[in-house]
Amino acid sequence: MGFLGWLVVGGIAGAVIAIAIAINTSARRERLQSHFREKANFTATHIFVGADGVTGIAVDSTSMRICVALQSGGSIASSIHEPEKLISCEVFEDGCVITKTSRMSQIGGAAVGGLAFGGVGALIGGLSGKTRGTEKINRLGIRLIIDEPTQPVFEVQFLGTRPQRRAA
Repeated sequence: MGFLGWLVVGGIAGAVIAIAIAINTSARRERLQSHFREKANFTATHIFVGADGVTGIAVDSTSMRICVALQSGGSIASSIHEPEKLISCEVFEDGCVITKTSRMSQIGGAAVGGLAFGGVGALIGGLSGKTRGTEKINRLGIRLIIDEPTQPVFEVQFLGTRPQRRAA
């Protein structure tokens, strides 16, 4: 077999591997979404699953609780948290925080907003914690800091499944 034949065989093998990986990732994402939908005493109104289908976050808007889940092998470990357990929420890019809202900045913003504009002002003020923006995003995710001793930091990556190393 000549060079062109090996090139064709290599291309076909690469395509088969890529399709198998895509099918596996899609199946993991669906298992995680089903886990959130079937969780007892939790009605997932918003589900966010990472690009690799390994981690996910669901929100129950009625009870204002969040559920975080990690899929390893064939099992899924998850935990439900009350809103007061959420210390901060960060959107990160390449490991650098681009937007962060912490409980303390929310409380201060809610107090000022509530004094100025009543209940609606308190809601908007609470959501207006200190933020910072950027233009270029290569790896995007969300990081929750939870008042929870066994797993206080929980991350879900939505773009770019592997950490990127920066050149020194």
